[in-house]
Amino acid sequence: AVSPYSSSIVPRKNVQVTVDNQPVFSGLVDDWNLDYDISGDSTTTAVCVDGFVTLGQVAVGTATRSAELSGTRIASVLTEADWPSSKRALDAGEVSLQADTPDENTNTLAYLQTVTDTEFGAFFMSRTGLATFIDRDGAQDFTNPTVLGGTGIPISSVQIDYGTEQLYNEVTISRENGGTAVVTDSTSQTAYGISEFSKSGLLFDNDTDLDTLADYLLTRYKDPVYRIQQVSVLMDGLGTADRAAVAALDVADPLQVTFTPGVGSAITQYATLD
Repeated sequence: AVSPYSSSIVPRKNVQVTVDNQPVFSGLVDDWNLDYDISGDSTTTAVCVDGFVTLGQVAVGTATRSAELSGTRIASVLTEADWPSSKRALDAGEVSLQADTPDENTNTLAYLQTVTDTEFGAFFMSRTGLATFIDRDGAQDFTNPTVLGGTGIPISSVQIDYGTEQLYNEVTISRENGGTAVVTDSTSQTAYGISEFSKSGLLFDNDTDLDTLADYLLTRYKDPVYRIQQVSVLMDGLGTADRAAVAALDVADPLQVTFTPGVGSAITQYATLD
């Protein structure tokens, strides 16, 4: 009780982590782990979660929704969940969703993920705590990436995936109250065997958009390519401007990464922060 922080050591306390006074995480304390040893010292560890923890504990309303763009649908669901309008950053969306009546007890977070999968965009809690939705055009925009490696911000290591983890040569996706799109690539199947990807329950309001997404997914994943899984940056070794640029990165931000293998020339690839 004598500690100035005693009143704040409670679950669901707002918390923010900063680098050079710039937020890199905003959320809630889910649990406090208190450790004491015989020397009299103690350690308190805060286990933190973002705003998804609250959205994951409420159900979507069962009122029928009109056909609307994906961003509009997400906004209305957030309003139902009492998520503040001041803590949102939502794109309008590119995909029109069908009129929909969610089943009773449908989880809000799961429903929002279905909307995001239909859009093929990104929905996440930003580093400043905003419920953020980026549509498919925004998620594929690499016109102004942060440059890591090469002539850009120095990196210490890169992890590359080159295998079957993201290799799909048979794609099956279906929508509610509609059809199923199945596309395959025989050349890829002959070379690597059959590798399937499936997704159901999408909310497209027509089969044309469903077919378009299926074709896109097949084109993107039918062949193995170098896929950047992780890039390490040592913040202590960076100048002020580079530290600020790294700290400002958020989920879905575009990156241009250059690295040089032990043998061979430099490789440059684009990626998004996951």
